Amino acid sequence: MLAFRGQGQSTRGFHGGGREAGQVAERLGARVVGVRFPSSADSSYDADVAAGVRMASRLIRSACGRVVLVGYSQGAEVAHRVVLAHPRRVALAVLMGDPLRDPADQVHTLALGTGPLSGRGNGGPYARFPAGVRPRVLEVCAPGDDVCNAPPTGRLGPPSATHRTAYQGDGAVRRIVGAAS
Repeated sequence: MLAFRGQGQSTRGFHGGGREAGQVAERLGARVVGVRFPSSADSSYDADVAAGVRMASRLIRSACGRVVLVGYSQGAEVAHRVVLAHPRRVALAVLMGDPLRDPADQVHTLALGTGPLSGRGNGGPYARFPAGVRPRVLEVCAPGDDVCNAPPTGRLGPPSATHRTAYQGDGAVRRIVGAAS
């Protein structure tokens, strides 16, 4: 099981996968490996994502069988791209606060909180998941999260407080794990 942290999150604790992804991965069970790709607010976001995809691809190629991917924020984008690169090797992908979320993609969606998910990821439209992998993708988004549920005008400024907190806590983790199981 591979866990991908959000931008700027520490690799300390939670197997190096960040709090949100690490907690969900731990509760899903199995051995958790945090993918320690560069992820700093001071570096190039796109270069960090590309490095994460390369690192995860190496791990997947060396793994026996299918893998589970759990990502939060920038880590969800990395996991999203990894699913597209290796769809047959993915047993399950849990994408929390995914900047590439496409509401038209026919994957399982869990809305945390109240209100509609009317926006898309602030990273813009990206390639949709192949039909064969869609049943194994769970996107998790909160209505007030302007990273995975951006308004039509796009997100301005830093991510919302909802993006930074909605995927934490025992209640949220239990709901996510329940939806993924």
